[in-house]
Amino acid sequence: QDFKHNPQASPTHFRTCPHQSLSYLNAISELPHASSRPPRKECPSNVAVDNASALTTPLRRYIHIPNISVCRAAIILEVKKFNMSSASRTLSNKVSIEGMEEAASVSSSAVAAISSGSSSSDDSSLSSSEKICEKKKEVVLTKVGTDEVKAKAKKGRKEKRRKERREKKDRKRRKRAEGDDAASEKPSVTAAAAESSVNAMSDNDKMAKMASACRTILECIGEDSNREGLLKTPERWAKALLFMTKGYCQTCDDVTNGAVFSEDSHKEMVVVRDIDIHSLCEHHMVPFTGRVHIGYIPNGKIIGLSKLARIAEVFARRLQVQERLTSQIADAIVDAIDPLGVAVVADCSHMCMVMRGVQKCSASTVTSSVRGCFKKNAKTRAEFFSIIHRNGMRSY
Repeated sequence: QDFKHNPQASPTHFRTCPHQSLSYLNAISELPHASSRPPRKECPSNVAVDNASALTTPLRRYIHIPNISVCRAAIILEVKKFNMSSASRTLSNKVSIEGMEEAASVSSSAVAAISSGSSSSDDSSLSSSEKICEKKKEVVLTKVGTDEVKAKAKKGRKEKRRKERREKKDRKRRKRAEGDDAASEKPSVTAAAAESSVNAMSDNDKMAKMASACRTILECIGEDSNREGLLKTPERWAKALLFMTKGYCQTCDDVTNGAVFSEDSHKEMVVVRDIDIHSLCEHHMVPFTGRVHIGYIPNGKIIGLSKLARIAEVFARRLQVQERLTSQIADAIVDAIDPLGVAVVADCSHMCMVMRGVQKCSASTVTSSVRGCFKKNAKTRAEFFSIIHRNGMRSY
């Protein structure tokens, strides 16, 4: 009757206030059970039994079944869910359907406990709800553990693939290095054989062979090699070309001539600027000219200042590219005195860009090569560049 005359007794109120629903259901349980009364005809599923007409709408969804014990057990389960913590209640709500079914399966024991008025019914219903929660917690923990195992396995697979990729790269690198070594050995053998054959020739033989080639070139460009102005040109050209490439017949030991001295007192930078160089571009055999700046820091030994210019001359008097020329000068100084550091800068103008091709007369090329402390220490490198640029680069 409380629910019947209470305007707030709605389905929402019934679900949010299960304690009142339970008290009302306990009062209904005092009515005679259907089994103690004369049998009646089976009612349709939409008609309530066991004094259902006295109940209001909020309770009808629980007693539209022949056994009211199912209704009673389900409400007890809701009461206990209402008192649970927020975390447990959230987990229980996810499995409300399973909890209702389990509550219906234990309805007979729950009804007996409620009729006796003891608190054991609440404990048994609570235990069943707690069992459901524990089962779900075990499932969640098992899932978490499985996820951790999967993550570790995935990480292991990634590490394995990464290791395989590194090994594959190392194999390719070694194979490429072996191929480069094999390829470099063949040209070196060929170059050594050609050099030996050239050295075996006398200067007169070289001059005669080169002069003959020059006459052929003159004829190919449409000139008469027998006219007065060109009669001795092939010999002069051969002699000039041998002079411009005399670096092939020289070594650094020849030009230094033992001018290396022990000196422990000086550990600062030594710079020789504006060393003129003249070389031939190996791509077109036309000249490129410019200046080289050399600096080094002694490590107990110093070299004669003129020897730095001679070392630059040895490598410049060959068919060259400026990049290789700069590196060769730096490496030669390292081999000669083993200093703490070496720095070489070359600034040249190439006739292959001035006389032909793009024909840019004001274009110049600057290359640098650093070793030791000049490469490791930015301040030392900056000091060297400030010294060679103190009065600005000269124009050529």
